[in-house]
Amino acid sequence: MMDGVYNIYPLLGEWDFILMVNIPLDGYERYHLYYFCYWLGKIKGISYIYSLDLPEPLPPQKFAKFFREIENSSNSSISQ
Repeated sequence: MMDGVYNIYPLLGEWDFILMVNIPLDGYERYHLYYFCYWLGKIKGISYIYSLDLPEPLPPQKFAKFFREIENSSNSSISQ
């Protein structure tokens, strides 16, 4: 079992999901986002997305908005 707090955010219409993990290190609270590619009952890939400082995990509605902002900013930086 992992130490820390974790939330799972399914991506609608997909088999994939985002895992937000809080691992306290040296007294600092830091949340890490991982993208899991899940297919036919097996995890096919894991990608590290982002690290951020938050007082607590985001509720699903706020997470969806936050994740869209991350996607939009990364897409715009790629196109520039």
